[in-house]
Amino acid sequence: MLKTVTRVAVVLLFAVCAQAAGAQTGAIEGTVQDSVTADETTRVDILLPSQAMGLENVVVTALGIERSERSLGYSAQNVSAADVAKAEESNFINALQGQVAGAQIANSTGGIGSSSRIVLRGASSLSGDSQPLIVVDGVAVDNNNFGSATSSGWDDTEIDYGNAAMNVSPQNIKSVNVLKGPNAAAMYGSRAANGAIVIETKGGSGVEGVEVRYSSGVDLQSILVMPDYQNKFGHGQINSQGEPEFAWVDGRGGGTFDAVGESWGPRLGTGKELPQWFSAPDAAPWTANPGNTRSYFNQGSRITNSLSVSGNFGDSRFRISAKNLQHSGMVPNSRLQRTNVTLAGGAQFTERLSGNGKVSYVRTNAENRPERGYTWNNVMFTIGQWTARQINMDRLSEYKDEDGNMQNWNLIHENPYWIQFENTNEQWKDQVRGNISLTYAFSDWFSAKAFTGIDVYEDRREEVYAVGSNRSRNGEYREAIRFVSEWNSRLTFEVDRDLSNQVSLTSRFGVENRKRRYNMNGAYTNALSVPGVHNIENAATRPELQDWTSRKGTNSLYGQASIGFREYLYLDVTGRNNSYFYPSVSLSFIATDAFEDALDWDWLDYAKVRGGWTQVGNDTDPYQLSATFSSLQAFGSTPMYSIASTVPNQDLKPEQTEAWEVGADFRFFNDRARLNLTYYDESTTNQIVPINVSRASGAQQRVSNIGEIANSGIEATLSGTPVQTQNLSWDLAVNFSKNHNEVVRLTEGLESFVLANDGVSIEARPGEEFGAIYGNGFVRDEEGNIVVNDRGIPMRDDEI
Repeated sequence: MLKTVTRVAVVLLFAVCAQAAGAQTGAIEGTVQDSVTADETTRVDILLPSQAMGLENVVVTALGIERSERSLGYSAQNVSAADVAKAEESNFINALQGQVAGAQIANSTGGIGSSSRIVLRGASSLSGDSQPLIVVDGVAVDNNNFGSATSSGWDDTEIDYGNAAMNVSPQNIKSVNVLKGPNAAAMYGSRAANGAIVIETKGGSGVEGVEVRYSSGVDLQSILVMPDYQNKFGHGQINSQGEPEFAWVDGRGGGTFDAVGESWGPRLGTGKELPQWFSAPDAAPWTANPGNTRSYFNQGSRITNSLSVSGNFGDSRFRISAKNLQHSGMVPNSRLQRTNVTLAGGAQFTERLSGNGKVSYVRTNAENRPERGYTWNNVMFTIGQWTARQINMDRLSEYKDEDGNMQNWNLIHENPYWIQFENTNEQWKDQVRGNISLTYAFSDWFSAKAFTGIDVYEDRREEVYAVGSNRSRNGEYREAIRFVSEWNSRLTFEVDRDLSNQVSLTSRFGVENRKRRYNMNGAYTNALSVPGVHNIENAATRPELQDWTSRKGTNSLYGQASIGFREYLYLDVTGRNNSYFYPSVSLSFIATDAFEDALDWDWLDYAKVRGGWTQVGNDTDPYQLSATFSSLQAFGSTPMYSIASTVPNQDLKPEQTEAWEVGADFRFFNDRARLNLTYYDESTTNQIVPINVSRASGAQQRVSNIGEIANSGIEATLSGTPVQTQNLSWDLAVNFSKNHNEVVRLTEGLESFVLANDGVSIEARPGEEFGAIYGNGFVRDEEGNIVVNDRGIPMRDDEI
């Protein structure tokens, strides 16, 4: 299913300069400065030379360190913050589509506030989590997507409540740098084994004075393309005589095939009349409704309003911003409201001491997000696959009678309007993210920086199955509150000086402490006493309660040194210890600077070759080394506990990713054309996963180190500015990537690691691509034709 989006946007900018007259200076990093003296009424247009632009790009690398692109020996791709803001996506990850070579981005459901998944350079983990680390203003973001409210009860229920990346406001983004692979992200530690996305948000105006910016936008969304459906046969099945048959009595099997979900019934549009769900016992015309699925959806809308006030007064700066999003989904009765408020500032307190700080608050309220997957409460599952072609959606929209009972055409599947208006879900989420840093310069070449950041959120959810639902006749209810906090604190010392007139040294070393806490309290009941009253006090049976807490802490030592020779050769070495050590080394060589006199080519501005190697370790979740117990409902007054069915392993080793890459960067025709090429090879071993063990052991699984997954491939980015005049500029970029993924090995005696199984299976098999789908095919004759049985149905092959 595709959707169309119509967008209208308005941006207003007001600037009040603090300096009314005097020398006005304009500059862009990497260019010369130009200045002119102006009085109070003079208009000043400063055009800076373009030849140098882009050749001295600055990249925000691991730990928020700003480095010249020419000194990097690994692949890092910058994404324009303006492009991210213009995309106006509810989840900024979606705005990276097509912007990053080697990035695979998938949206979960397409519903309001749904999560997005991004993978760089292919899947690398048997556990399925191959996403890069997301860092916002130096703070690692918890981007987990917790499914339903609790793990009790509805095991087949999966609601996409979004992830933390969606709370980053695109209008606040200053820069987005994608550090691909472990080479680029080694300094971040084990969580960045799959690369990192480093986001810096705005902290103040770039011009003297106060700037006020207001923007407003409206998106209108509608269904563009629906699947092609057959409209020849209606609800029903084939009887024992091989004839299609159907007659509705009660939808519960009282009629002829009126409780089934299939559409193998009588032919539609022949003038026949049959008893149907809205007419029984009377007959009604047996005709198709070709647009019945499309007519279920509404026109969606997304309205955004944002306001920012920023100022720059020499040694101090500030920025205050607020944004409000109102999103009404195309699925009926689904909506999302989100408000972001951010305060940022910085100051140069003394000649040697400076400081910066940011804090943001995000409030999200979402109602009736659509479920995903093959679940009973997923409206797309209901209308997209199982709604018979004779069903009229206008009649279904009157989804309950005067007594509150569901009106429906089928025993198995819910009325899609009942799902959205009665089987409801709601989320309230409050998130605070902030950081503060102080930098002290002991001299012009030696400084220290203390940084601490926090990401805290409370996530409250409520889910309902109304009394009378096909899925649960007595109703179900559950609620949960999750509290997640993460603290990152580090102290970094930096050395930046010339060792001679040809050799420079930049070095950083420090310590870091990370603490993460997760707590969940929930309750669930599978029966409600009074219909329409949705809280745990209305439980007709004893509710199931959950209380889960986990804590994890990491202490690290890290260091990085970059030695430069004559500003065209750079050697980088990094090391980090999280109770296990992992190093990296990279080299960057700017050929056009080294052979400046020999390469007298006007068309070639810049040529760099680079390469790097790294080893990165990765740890595991809490409580995988020692046994834990879960409390059960008491037996009378006696408390009861159970041991986990997965046995921990005290001999676990860290996962290890070893990778190397080589590449080249070119700039042509006064930086009007740019080409970046990379080849990489990565291998991840000692994967930490649970594997099945004999039930005679008293357990079902044991946490073990197994397997190896390899990825190798190429990435290419061609960009340029075909048209550039004083009033018009046209930028063009094309990304290309090709990745080869292979499960190299598992462990002795294990031929396949099953990731999911329901009719067909998603598996990891040695020699095959990770996540390949396996299932039974059809029996074929010697000429390759499908063999059918005496009823004309294709015969299934027993071989996978």
